[in-house]
Amino acid sequence: MAPFLNMLMLSSSFVIIPSKPIVDYSIHTFESLRHGSLWNVILPITCFNPASASYPVLCGLTIPNPTPQPQPYQSKPSSIKPGTLLSLSQIAKSILKNKPIKPSKMEPGTVSYTAYVRPDLPSIPYGETSLLTASPLPTPAYPEPATMSFSLIARTNIAAPAPLVFSTIIHGDAWGEWNTFVPKTTVTGEGSATPYPAGIVEKEGQKWLREGDRMVMRCNMAGTPLSELSQSQVDNLMTTPEHITMISAINEKKEAGRRGFRVLWKYDAGKERFLKAERVQEVVELEDGGCEYVTWESFGGWGASLVKATMGGKLVLRFAQSGDDLKRVCEAKAKVGFVEEGR
Repeated sequence: MAPFLNMLMLSSSFVIIPSKPIVDYSIHTFESLRHGSLWNVILPITCFNPASASYPVLCGLTIPNPTPQPQPYQSKPSSIKPGTLLSLSQIAKSILKNKPIKPSKMEPGTVSYTAYVRPDLPSIPYGETSLLTASPLPTPAYPEPATMSFSLIARTNIAAPAPLVFSTIIHGDAWGEWNTFVPKTTVTGEGSATPYPAGIVEKEGQKWLREGDRMVMRCNMAGTPLSELSQSQVDNLMTTPEHITMISAINEKKEAGRRGFRVLWKYDAGKERFLKAERVQEVVELEDGGCEYVTWESFGGWGASLVKATMGGKLVLRFAQSGDDLKRVCEAKAKVGFVEEGR
């Protein structure tokens, strides 16, 4: 698909506006697949006709949007007549003239985050630990399932204390020791110095993730064992930018007596009309002294269908693998007597 899009961009110097009225159009970032890197940035021109069925038009090629989304932007009505042939310079001028007004971005600590409670989760088939559901689950940033496309979910019981497991998750520098799916993360912008929940104590000399951090994760979509990955191979894995929107204790009074911890991060590419996603991870205490690890991530935007079609199956496997890896490393730590604050 990527070579076709590149060829199309190079050979096209104008765009034909569709025959239905245009409400909004803008330059968007398209991202293409290649081995070792999921998103490569290319910048074609797109036109949106949300008044019809949200069909983007890319350099004269009409691409149906399989998941039409409500338009979160406000823009001025277009004065361009249907069927008009526009040059790229004319489109650029029109884009600037009709610049959309974006709503303010949600920040960590707002009511939507602090008031969030776990939704009803679908059952996972016996013997499995993960699944993909076409019924999206709400997250704090995207509380309306109708605005999303699909969700991934995984859960597994771990015979280790909840604080140890949660500390392992937020100790980002150590992911390379156990996390096959994401063996490396790099913090690109540090967040707040908000204290961790009670029971979570950062060990001296270690670098743990904090609420508000921005990071780039290296994702091993093939699930290649860590022992078979060289450092150069890890550094060239597919990247995805994320923003940690919440690290907190679970409020047992609001959540049916559940006790534990929660961390959320949100896809941070800044092009939500193309792709938006937020992941929730919970570590919930069990009566036997162990805990349950539960995670779900919801995807939206018209690019979400491309992610689902090309990577949905692999993501289900990688979510399961992450839970298995976390279970393995934490149960090993518990057996040799690691204290509750983790490594």
